[in-house]
Amino acid sequence: MHKIALMCLLVLTPAAAQTAEPQPTNAALTTLGATAKGSGAPFNSDWPANNALQPGQGGGTIFGAPLTGGRVDIRLVVPVDIRAVEVVPLDYHGTRQPAAIRIAVDGAVLTEAQLPHEPGKPQRIALEARGQVVSIEVTAEHPVREVNGRPGPTYGGWSRLRVLTTTDVAALMKDVDAYDVAPLAGAIAPTGGSATAGEVEVVGRPRQTQGHPCTIWDAEDIAHYRRMLSTSDELRVQYEGLLRAMDKRIGEPAGIPQPQQAPDGSWMHLPDTVHGGAHNALALDIANLGAAYVLSGEEKYAEFAKELLLGYADVYDRYGIGARPGFNHDPSKVFDQRLGDATWLIQVARGYDLIYNLPSITADQRRHIADDLIRPAARHILANGSMRRGPTNWSAIAMASVLMAGYATDDEALIREGLYGGGDETNIKGGAFFHFGPACIDADGMWSEGAMGYQFMALEALVTYAEAAWHHGIDLYRYRDAALKRLFDSPLQYAYPDLTTPAIHDSGHGSIIDREAFLYEFAYRRYRDARYIPILDQAGTHLVAQFQQFPVSVLYDRDRDAAAEATEPDSVNFFGVGYGILRHTDERGTTSLLLDYGPNRSHGHPDKLNVDLWTFGDRLIPDPGSVWYEQPIYRQWYHTTLSHNTLIVDELDQRPTGAEQLVYGPAATLSLQRARTRDAYPGVLMDRAVFLTPDYLADLFGAFGRVQRTMDLAWHLRGDLAADLPVEPFAFAEPREMGYVALENCRRAATDQAWQAAFTRPAGTARFLAAGGTPTDVLLGDGHLGMERPTTILLRRKTDQTIYGSAVDISNAPDGYVRAVETSGSLEEGYALMKVTTARGVDLCYAAYRAGVQSGDALVTDAMQAFILRDGENDVRAAYLGGGTRLYVSTGLVKPGESHIVDVELMLGRSSPGLAVVERVEPSSYILTNPSADEATITAALPALAGTTGYRLDAGGRRAGALEVRPDRKGAVTATLPACGSVEFAPAGATSAYDHRQQMLRRRQEQQAEAHRLAREAALERTRRREAEAKTLPVPPGTVVIVQAEDFGAQDGGEVGTSTTKRGIVGGSILSWDGIGHWLEWTINAPADGYYHLTLAYCSELVGAERELRVNGEAADEPLVFPGTGGWANASDDWRLFTAPDPAVGGPLLIRLNAGPNTIRLTNTNGRGINVDYLAVTSPDASITREALLEAMKVR
Repeated sequence: MHKIALMCLLVLTPAAAQTAEPQPTNAALTTLGATAKGSGAPFNSDWPANNALQPGQGGGTIFGAPLTGGRVDIRLVVPVDIRAVEVVPLDYHGTRQPAAIRIAVDGAVLTEAQLPHEPGKPQRIALEARGQVVSIEVTAEHPVREVNGRPGPTYGGWSRLRVLTTTDVAALMKDVDAYDVAPLAGAIAPTGGSATAGEVEVVGRPRQTQGHPCTIWDAEDIAHYRRMLSTSDELRVQYEGLLRAMDKRIGEPAGIPQPQQAPDGSWMHLPDTVHGGAHNALALDIANLGAAYVLSGEEKYAEFAKELLLGYADVYDRYGIGARPGFNHDPSKVFDQRLGDATWLIQVARGYDLIYNLPSITADQRRHIADDLIRPAARHILANGSMRRGPTNWSAIAMASVLMAGYATDDEALIREGLYGGGDETNIKGGAFFHFGPACIDADGMWSEGAMGYQFMALEALVTYAEAAWHHGIDLYRYRDAALKRLFDSPLQYAYPDLTTPAIHDSGHGSIIDREAFLYEFAYRRYRDARYIPILDQAGTHLVAQFQQFPVSVLYDRDRDAAAEATEPDSVNFFGVGYGILRHTDERGTTSLLLDYGPNRSHGHPDKLNVDLWTFGDRLIPDPGSVWYEQPIYRQWYHTTLSHNTLIVDELDQRPTGAEQLVYGPAATLSLQRARTRDAYPGVLMDRAVFLTPDYLADLFGAFGRVQRTMDLAWHLRGDLAADLPVEPFAFAEPREMGYVALENCRRAATDQAWQAAFTRPAGTARFLAAGGTPTDVLLGDGHLGMERPTTILLRRKTDQTIYGSAVDISNAPDGYVRAVETSGSLEEGYALMKVTTARGVDLCYAAYRAGVQSGDALVTDAMQAFILRDGENDVRAAYLGGGTRLYVSTGLVKPGESHIVDVELMLGRSSPGLAVVERVEPSSYILTNPSADEATITAALPALAGTTGYRLDAGGRRAGALEVRPDRKGAVTATLPACGSVEFAPAGATSAYDHRQQMLRRRQEQQAEAHRLAREAALERTRRREAEAKTLPVPPGTVVIVQAEDFGAQDGGEVGTSTTKRGIVGGSILSWDGIGHWLEWTINAPADGYYHLTLAYCSELVGAERELRVNGEAADEPLVFPGTGGWANASDDWRLFTAPDPAVGGPLLIRLNAGPNTIRLTNTNGRGINVDYLAVTSPDASITREALLEAMKVR
């Protein structure tokens, strides 16, 4: 037990009576860094213990039943002198009250106290002790209260918990005095995000459709689909699959879940786990039957849809509202949450709209469907007011369903709700115009939630809005200068060069060419942007309604020969959501660095100042993103600060907060960025400055406070680790905090020296380098990234103030490019300076912590941030002035702090504070740029500029005429440059920098083409060998060996599901095969040694699902790449055959099998899913059609 001096008797007194000494203050506030954890009883996850430490009134924490044993551990930010503990029992709808508590400080029990039955009134327990962790445990509870004549809840809780102290914690949490950095608009380069310049051309005009259909399709659309059926084989195959599935469906029972009564006669809620699948399938059936009817004209489809709609109308009012236990979402009627009802209603309303004109439907039947099903479902969604105007994907989906319901039933009140949230054009309270507004679509083009997965879910709703409104004369495609286009454009600019996206916040790492990629059909149809073509070329199409996909494909008549626009990935600053992305491209490829700043948003993570680095064609330093919320690892790892590349203080998660971007400066060969936050950890100011070149990332991370804290700077790197540190096993103190609890294989080394580690991946080796000079515990562990375990590096320091200096060498040079890093400066000195010694010279990375001119080592500047690249120690080849007016690099400074300058290597200045950069982009060309948003006079003095000729550059970087001014004989030149304007200096007659860059890009293309040619020649040679050997090993003619997909023998890297209910299925099938690295293995018995063909019956809504094929352990030449089939066989017969191809000749691949058992292994290599029905191995002469294979299965 801890020894704690008890300095006075413990007395229970009313809160108002404590006046004996100067009024103590409450240290148990989240705003002062305090945290709380609940244990010993079930705590409501929506009312966690931390809620009892919030400032202000309302809310609290709920736990029980029983209350007894429920304990809240309050961890204060520092040890304090405690004078009292105050508890406020929760008074919420008759909650049960605690009757006695036990109080401990730092584990030592100090007292027990009886509490009167006074709900909601503060009770103060006086005590004197010193400590940091205060535990309050309920040891008895008052009887259950009576509420409205009935027993009240058996659970209870605390409204507020307070620890009163004479220690001035608030003073300790104030910002440090020495830090003085003011934001500067001119320090942020305007990349524009995805803001559209000028007026956007939109193809077509909205129309006022008369009658029905009038939601997603109207009569004009239907006529167009019918015309496309005669020209598009793709559409025709999907249409035939739709009719086959619907023909089968109308022969089956309706299957509408029937209401159930509880013993007391009330109508029960039917939980998702039992009936959700049926409801989803029925909604899709209604929509698809409607589509089959209007396209074919056959009334049998509409008749069955009418039967389903009337069946629902008969029972809808008797579905009870509720949710399954432990499911913490808004309870609902058809599903366990209102969002589920909204996705269901969109399809139901669409189907009703499509069959509205069925000759047999009567006015009474229409009234029954509208009044007893669709309108009540919409009003139920509106009953939760937050659905109207939340800046979230679920709010958009909910209100899109209301608009669909309104148009389908000609209900003007619901239409106003769906468009304006119940307001009008001048008073937008929610609905479509709110979700197309600035609160949802930021000026930078990103969706407000800041997670790409939710952006595409929002796009499903917004396209639904836009298409339905289009048919009623409302143009949402042009609204707010085509804000919808910006929402489509931002994923292209946000994505890595391979069109996968960073896994930021509650999004996973995935491709934008995913199940929502078909939505770009609507963007291309209206905006005709050639950048969308590569997505459309890889995206699947589907005619049938799909789960959580509201529109269907429209561009079956697109010109497939239209040329895509070749673009080079550029730096982009998403200033609304707070993602600053810097990019560099050279012969080796593109490097992309994201710094996460900006406001806290829905679905955000505690990860401010986190970085994510993509290089070597993949993620090297990744943000982990998210997994399914109900998995324990989500809270243990993914939704923690530790899992991100940022600072953790006292092993706790950051508070939900924002960060502020201070500098954003992109350029061709070097770039910089800086951001800070004061609020992630009360009492700690975090400041991160990053510096990027094609060869390395450098990082200066400052953490400044008034009291000692435990600082952990986290890095997560992929690859095989080799480090020069002598490490020993290490264990964190128990109980471990979230994040730390999931870190495995922990090791420790203590050092104050510089050190480095190598991380080897198939595409290259990166090196992490840490500067020395400060005692640091280097903690290593195995983190989590899906099935992978990247190395986690924690640089731990126990201090009040520190500056970390680190670099990551991404040159992939055999001996590395960065040789050493060392830091100097401090908060008191007003700056940090990192020397990066490279194979070419000594570079300088600088960040200022106070205003005014600072000097250190070879640098004098008033900039917030500066970056110098040098050949040797004196030859500056590039320099970036970040947020200032002057930058000097000299070898003649006497000592830090002096401003006398001699032997100037470089001078760079501008007429007003902002950004300026000069860089050598080719052996003889220099570019001088004003990256800021305002015009400025830029002065540069660099000896290499002497004797050069100046050229104005256009926005694309091409020369646009000679400059009137020239550098003098010392290389000094002054030019007035517009915002984002550039000039080039080069010897007369020299090739332009733009042409040099184009030559580089062409060389890169030629190298890629040559590598492709060599690979093709090698593949062709392997094919010839197989063909020759096949002639010597003939196999029995007509051989057909079929294995059901669900009969696999082994799998690893994931777990597939199985289904026997897919449309058009033979036996069973596998599904959910969508994890990278997830493999399955089947055994195939071949009748003889020889060469066979391999065919799979599969379906997928996605295009480009890749599977590595291994036969008896030997890999095939290339992965199998599966085309999309239009769906997952949920509502249509989407199954297709795919025979493993030989890419060298275009025909089927010859696969060598042995007589007897053989193993076929398929590994998911890109995370895109396919469902598989069966596999077939056939002799080369066998007919491979679905009919032939089905016949072979009958014979078998």
